[in-house]
Amino acid sequence: MSAAPTVATRLFKPPDVVYQEAYEGHQFDAVYFAMMVFACLIALMGLLLNSPAVIIGAMLISPLMGPILACGLALTTAEWSLGKKAGRNLVLSIAEVILIALIATHFSPLRESTPEILARTNPNLMDLLIAFFSGVAGTIALASRKTAFTILPGVAIATAVMPPLATVGYGIGVRNWSIAAGAFMLFFTNFTAIVLSASLVFLLVGFRPQVERLGEKHDLLIRWRIAIVAGIVILISIPLMRTLMRAAQQAQVRSQVEDTLKQSLRAAHGQMQLDSVTVTSDSGGIGIVAAVQTPHYIEPDDIQQWRSAIEKRIGMPVHLQIQQLQLARKAASPEQVFKDFVAAGLIRPAKAETPPSPAMEIGSLQQRIETSLDPLVRTAGVTAKVTSVGKQADGTIAIELYAQSPQLTATDTWNVAAAALSRDIAAPVRIHATVVATGAAVTVSYRGASIRPQAGVLNRLRRFSAALPKQVQLAYEASPDMQQDVVVRRIAQLRRALSRNIDGADFDGPSTDNSITVVPLQEIQTAPLAAVTSRKTD
Repeated sequence: MSAAPTVATRLFKPPDVVYQEAYEGHQFDAVYFAMMVFACLIALMGLLLNSPAVIIGAMLISPLMGPILACGLALTTAEWSLGKKAGRNLVLSIAEVILIALIATHFSPLRESTPEILARTNPNLMDLLIAFFSGVAGTIALASRKTAFTILPGVAIATAVMPPLATVGYGIGVRNWSIAAGAFMLFFTNFTAIVLSASLVFLLVGFRPQVERLGEKHDLLIRWRIAIVAGIVILISIPLMRTLMRAAQQAQVRSQVEDTLKQSLRAAHGQMQLDSVTVTSDSGGIGIVAAVQTPHYIEPDDIQQWRSAIEKRIGMPVHLQIQQLQLARKAASPEQVFKDFVAAGLIRPAKAETPPSPAMEIGSLQQRIETSLDPLVRTAGVTAKVTSVGKQADGTIAIELYAQSPQLTATDTWNVAAAALSRDIAAPVRIHATVVATGAAVTVSYRGASIRPQAGVLNRLRRFSAALPKQVQLAYEASPDMQQDVVVRRIAQLRRALSRNIDGADFDGPSTDNSITVVPLQEIQTAPLAAVTSRKTD
């Protein structure tokens, strides 16, 4: 019976010594205030510079672990005087860090959201477990006779309570409330997990509340205090678990996409290599942008087969965009070089050894087309820009162009333009025009970080969408200061509200902050080649 106290006495400090150190330590004085300011500024600079090493330095300097562990000790011993002091120091520390980070962000020339900032805006269950186990280690270090100096720096790095608070100040400074809310959720998760784990360790070490000194009126609170904190942690765990499952699902989808693309490339052409893959998701499905190194042009049918294979693998709708990185190769036929050079995507021109240069030929042809096209559509107030020119196997010149118009345009307008271009360049022409009717724009304004627009604006947008023909799509452009993650969620909400797809387009965006401009978008394909050719013959 006497061996256990002897071992505990040898390993841990007496309870009154630990209590005294917790009560007298980390006073909110000038030194503590200065350390918090320096730790906050270092953490913010590390976040803005995307430097993990600098952020780790801020974690080591920060004295925030002191009042947090003191809160755990106060919860275990039911010492409300210690709890009030630790709580006051913690609240003042939080307010100081957020205010300093907000002011520093306001004057900082760097205000972009870096990966280190975004990494602290989406906590999951793993973060709670890290904080819980770190709280156990920190509490043992606080009560231990020998290991505090070696354990506490590691605990400070593992729990990382300073960078989330600095991120909260940054989010408020740039008026991105989703970043501020996510970072504060991470801090609150760390705080509650540390307090709970510290309370449990203090109980195991031998700390107990002084019931006879506190009186019977506190008996109910003493009995249920730790259970209440545990309940809070469990409630927090529910959304954190959902976030973890979503992150795991996204990682699995990305892995499946990469694996399917690699298999498809090997099956189609052994010389192709997957350079990079970007996967995004919303309510409408999965968006994939893949860069592929290839010695020759990838046919649209191949891309369609890859898209179908990915959809079959992951069981969700997929929008696949392939950026083709053209590799240097041996001499090829002029037709193949021409075809590769005008292929869609990002291209490194093939090394043609025989003149004429495909680049010069395509450049000259595109200039002739733009010169002939401008007077044909300018009278209708349409401005058009040729984005690509390609030659099909049957000799037809395929023209991709982007146009802005004050109103919706008729297909006949582009059929006439295609026929006129056929005569000018002495070759059959087929036009695929993407036309945005900027004169019929509707601006959707938002309040703060709200995802839903105002009811009146949404109803007007619904009436506007219902009046459009079914084949007409919608395009959007957001305010330049709007964060991309906010834009994605707002567009997803508009898609659900309107039951109509809305894609991004390149046009002059809204003149007011925190708003999105929506315009009609037409995808027009001119009449079949035979019809154009017959007009030319007649």
